[in-house]
Amino acid sequence: YESDGSINFDNVSEFSAADYAFLGSYAKQVFQPNGAFRWGGSVKVVHRRIGPFATSWGFGVDLGAQLERGGWRFGLLARDLTTTFNAWSFNFTEDEKAVLQLTGNEVPISSVEITKPQLLFGVGRSFRLGQQIELRPELDITITTDGQRNTLISADPFSIDPAGGLEVLYSDFLAFRAGVNQFQQQLEFDGSSSWLSRPSLGLGLKLGQLNVDYAYTDLGDDRNTFSHVISLKLSLKPRANVD
Repeated sequence: YESDGSINFDNVSEFSAADYAFLGSYAKQVFQPNGAFRWGGSVKVVHRRIGPFATSWGFGVDLGAQLERGGWRFGLLARDLTTTFNAWSFNFTEDEKAVLQLTGNEVPISSVEITKPQLLFGVGRSFRLGQQIELRPELDITITTDGQRNTLISADPFSIDPAGGLEVLYSDFLAFRAGVNQFQQQLEFDGSSSWLSRPSLGLGLKLGQLNVDYAYTDLGDDRNTFSHVISLKLSLKPRANVD
């Protein structure tokens, strides 16, 4: 700040922050007379950088399974099953440390960030309406283990957060999607409370080997702002051998 209270933007510097994830996965499918069973897991290594000041390395394991029985499909995912650890190291110059202290901030030291396990359970079913229309309702439940959260079922150390969705698929080409999640209580100014949720809408197109997906959703910030999310996925099939 200058003596008159204005900001001298020449003294404002910028830095970037990035997260990198390296994953190795293995999965297997077992066909059974009354449906398929799939299981798999991932080992992940996470590297984070915040400008030239801080870096971290982390390690974790995810395991999942899926079971099909008739038109029903059940899924279970154990995320960060081993508890994911991120070890942070900091590199501040003496001048930067002095600025942190003068501005009322603590000078960070090496620390460990812990991500505790989460259990995600989902169940869905397919319903046929004629030859071309298929309905796919789904219910998901997320169980967290890191203490009490603002969820529909809130307790310590386990909290339960449900979510639901519906996909309408037409001729395996066009999909309409809608869902709702993150049921939370909001405290009003008069002391009362009300329940809030985060709805979302989506559209999917399958164009040969190319899948195009669009979602209009709240990504979970505190300002209840919605975002447009567009995803593209291209499947590559190996060339068939001709004798």
